[in-house]
Amino acid sequence: MVFPEAELPVIDISVLQSELKEGDPDLQRLCNQVKEAAQQWGAFRVVNHGVEQELLNTVDSVSRGLFSLPPQVKERAVCLPFDGYLKGVGLSSGEAICFPAVLASDSIQQYAQKLWPQGNPEFCDSLRTYSSKLADLTNSLIKLILQDLGVMTILYNDQVAGLEMRSKQGEWFTVKPLAGSFTVIIANALKIWSNDRCWSVEHRVAYEGMEPRLSIGFFWNFLKEKEVRVPEELIDEHYPHRYKPFLFKDYRNARVQEAPLDIFI
Repeated sequence: MVFPEAELPVIDISVLQSELKEGDPDLQRLCNQVKEAAQQWGAFRVVNHGVEQELLNTVDSVSRGLFSLPPQVKERAVCLPFDGYLKGVGLSSGEAICFPAVLASDSIQQYAQKLWPQGNPEFCDSLRTYSSKLADLTNSLIKLILQDLGVMTILYNDQVAGLEMRSKQGEWFTVKPLAGSFTVIIANALKIWSNDRCWSVEHRVAYEGMEPRLSIGFFWNFLKEKEVRVPEELIDEHYPHRYKPFLFKDYRNARVQEAPLDIFI
């Protein structure tokens, strides 16, 4: 059952665009808002984030152009298990394409050349600029979480509903579209790293409409070859040590196989 009246916290992060010093009341207030949302909801909305609407419109447009390509063209970019074009696998009737290391000098061009043999500079430039902006935004949000204690997804959605999340009480609710906002979702890896201080929200897409629905996710991850372990500062009598150290690449492989988090205990 879905409870549509529930809604995620909406956090105005415009103060991050000012040069505020540690201890500033506005910065501390923002830190507390992010902390509470990460712990109680596992997700939140951010507005006044500094990413220009013109850039969002361009990324939306070039993304829709990508998915409008013929199936045989999109299939040139298949690169399992984590990257490239996907259709049907865990996506119901939808499709997705994942570009790794977008900010690397030639990563996005390599995929673009598979889709457009003559190249597509607008697609590459807009996606790289967008990724750079979201990388800065993600780093700022992680610093806010670290001030009090961290790996998350930043999601752009168009105005077509369909995203649902499960609350801590186990009730599903619909995330209503909010123009100009990003949805920040805490991932399981951050839940583990924070020793369960951050909540990882379960989410899904339930959409049966005819209008195309576009969602663009920016994933911030630990380095795949680095060991992830709970910091000693996050272990106490209220949060006893729960998870053993692991390599992030092993975590990714386990999640692809839909293994439960219990394997890391």
